[in-house]
Amino acid sequence: MESLLAGIVSSVAGVIILVITVLITYAAVRGARNKYVPSSNKVLESFSIKTAAPGETVIRITGRHKGIISWVLTNLGMESRFELTVTDKEWVLREGSLAGMLVVCSPLKRIRATICGYQRSLLALFFAVYFALIAAWDLICAILVLVTVVGTNTEAGRETVATHASILFFGAFGSLVLCGIAGIIYNLSKRISFGIDVGKIYGIIFKRSFIENEAIDLNAAEQATALLNRLIAATVYDLPLAQIPSPSTPASKEPGSGVIRNWIIAATYVGLFVIAAVLIWYGNGVTVQFSTMPVGTNVWLDNQYLGATNNKAPVLVLPHVTRELHTLTAQSQGYQPFKQMVYVGGLESSQNVVVTMTLPSYPVTITTTPGNSHVAVDGKDAGISNDAGMLAIPKVDRGNHQLTVSHDGFRTVTENVGVFGPHSFSIGLVTEAVAAHQDAESRQREITAHLDRGRMLFRQGQYVEALAECDAVLKLDPSNAAAQALKKQIEQTRKILGQ
Repeated sequence: MESLLAGIVSSVAGVIILVITVLITYAAVRGARNKYVPSSNKVLESFSIKTAAPGETVIRITGRHKGIISWVLTNLGMESRFELTVTDKEWVLREGSLAGMLVVCSPLKRIRATICGYQRSLLALFFAVYFALIAAWDLICAILVLVTVVGTNTEAGRETVATHASILFFGAFGSLVLCGIAGIIYNLSKRISFGIDVGKIYGIIFKRSFIENEAIDLNAAEQATALLNRLIAATVYDLPLAQIPSPSTPASKEPGSGVIRNWIIAATYVGLFVIAAVLIWYGNGVTVQFSTMPVGTNVWLDNQYLGATNNKAPVLVLPHVTRELHTLTAQSQGYQPFKQMVYVGGLESSQNVVVTMTLPSYPVTITTTPGNSHVAVDGKDAGISNDAGMLAIPKVDRGNHQLTVSHDGFRTVTENVGVFGPHSFSIGLVTEAVAAHQDAESRQREITAHLDRGRMLFRQGQYVEALAECDAVLKLDPSNAAAQALKKQIEQTRKILGQ
């Protein structure tokens, strides 16, 4: 549900941003309605000002109609450039298009006033201020949200606060980006007007050229206007141009101030983006992978059942875990219950947690005869019994084990025992001589049993089985005469019977 809501919000925000971008672009292209000079916008190609000899061009401004199509047509010679020239005697404007051509020529003495100024898109400025206010509002809201962390006791609550704050910081970042775009468009929308009033206003409106990479600012236009005014004054009063005083030069901006401002703006953008990225990273939590030994273990996290591992899915994945201490619980049949505090967090975006189950253990008491015997459980030394033959092992894992008791001069004994609770075992050892005698008696009893069984089978006519019993005796005692005689008797009988 949260992902669906986030997708809807992102889509709505994207549509709003697209609409606003279109409006800003339209405002930049449209510009201001009111114009100081009744002329269409042109694109500047060249702008030159120089002090020349009488009769030569002093001011020369050339350009074309705006747009890529106009640029192509102008270069193909299908559309004429506009040209404004000023000499020490006249002001001449030539402007051509596919529809025709216009030439305006006016002696300097007939010029009543000169016109110089610039205009920008007020709508672009409005959007720049609008997005700046939105960014400021988002920043204030983000700070207020972060203040609520003080009253939040749980890590989950703090991560929720961080997520909300990151969204606001990202909103502020996006608003500042749009504010910067609107500000750039506002600066690039400057149109400079340059004209004259001869009872009717004539002139041009032009902007910088990106294709020809020609730029012109208001200072240059003012210099051209000042020179034009001096030329008019020199013509009216019939004086040399050198005797007409020049106006004061406009004060220039302090060098380096724009660079510092740009660095501050860039640092603000980067800072907002980093803060938002860190907060959203913190708020997203950690992806935790739980694996168990052995598989088939049931796992709970903070009393929430996660499931049981198995051979097909030996790992349980929890995509979002808050960065805090959690209570991890696990249970598996035949193993001790597992409960442990696990910290999820740090700089990792994912974390592996291994749950190792342990078998329950019980105390076991071993009584050995004789005393001071060595005891081993599953091949691992467990200790030496005391003089009375007692050895207490405090913990032996639940299950079946191999118990081995040994002593110098005695036959080592190994037994399989089951430990499923507290238990006591008694193991007696015998000397090697006694053990050898017992082995001999046991072997003799086994030989006698095989011979008795062989004789009985022979009397019953089961000759093959009887021969097998004889072979078993000869395997234990190859020189046993009774077994050899019985085997010979069985073979003769089979020969007589034709078997």
